[in-house]
Amino acid sequence: MKLDRNKYLESRSLRPIKLLFALLAVNLILALIVWMFPVEGVPLAEGQNLKFISWSDLKGENNDVKTVDIERVIENVSPKEESFKRANTSMAIDNNDSLTSRIKAEIISSINYDSSHQKLITPQNRGIQLPPNNPNVLNTIIKALAIESKSKVVRILHYGDSQLEGDRITDYLRNRLQQLFGGEGPGIVLPKEPAATSRRSAFVSQSKNLKKKAIYTSGKKAPENKYGIGGATFLFSGSYAKFLGYDTIVSQEDSTKELSLVIEPKFSKKKQASSYLRVKNGYSGYKRARRYSSIKLIYNSTSPFLVNFTSDNFVKEYVVNQTKGIGIKTWNSTTTKQLKLDFVKGQFPDIYGLA
Repeated sequence: MKLDRNKYLESRSLRPIKLLFALLAVNLILALIVWMFPVEGVPLAEGQNLKFISWSDLKGENNDVKTVDIERVIENVSPKEESFKRANTSMAIDNNDSLTSRIKAEIISSINYDSSHQKLITPQNRGIQLPPNNPNVLNTIIKALAIESKSKVVRILHYGDSQLEGDRITDYLRNRLQQLFGGEGPGIVLPKEPAATSRRSAFVSQSKNLKKKAIYTSGKKAPENKYGIGGATFLFSGSYAKFLGYDTIVSQEDSTKELSLVIEPKFSKKKQASSYLRVKNGYSGYKRARRYSSIKLIYNSTSPFLVNFTSDNFVKEYVVNQTKGIGIKTWNSTTTKQLKLDFVKGQFPDIYGLA
């Protein structure tokens, strides 16, 4: 019997609720050990005891403070001559100075030293650290954003680890950039990612028959090695209604309008496997990320297909055309809670993301 690798990985995945119970169980076991373990410890050998932290230690009742005379500790230390530079001020220390006076001299010469209060001031807000020899390194991109954002949508790709995947750092940076240069929405979102259902700005879910093919996963190559901007391609599996060609029909939107000829795609009567993508606005993200009026499907398809588009209470079926390479289908609809794309007829497209 052949083992389905995707089902195996899903069965082995650790869900948040399981992780919570595991942490609670570990802490309960540790609490029992603390409660039952002898305060004086367990004797192992002569003069050796195995000890464990006690309740009084946890509550801070045994915090005996010991005072150490630093001068006595370093009285035989004779450090070498060095130079310290802080805020364009150099200071040479003689060999006869003690280590404590050397450290004090370095603190006083620090750019964060407040001479009036005689203490170091820790910066409350630490900005981006720029190279000292090129402090204007970001000027080019800032000027480009200021100009380009007036006439078009500017997208910034931010690659990184789980702090970006969970939309922690990116949520803040995106909001600040949108405040400065305009824009809205959570950016490009991907399904089938570890943090897709727990991002700050948008929760992405999908039907069970969606599979992920990524360049960084062994044995999971996408068709023709075509991948999206996140290094992955997403494919639906299952049966679908085959595209048969186009048909011309007579249509009338309502009784007040004239009849018109409409060209529509025809599909077979084969039952389509339930296949969808859903994006739900997050609760903790910034308002700009949770407010958008344009939704784009980034895809690739060799034949037309039908999508049932749902945005809050608005529902309508759309024909999405085949593409030559990467295609983009745009819906202009203001979404305040959630949107859903149901792929109801036609061969399933290769999906690269939603924007």
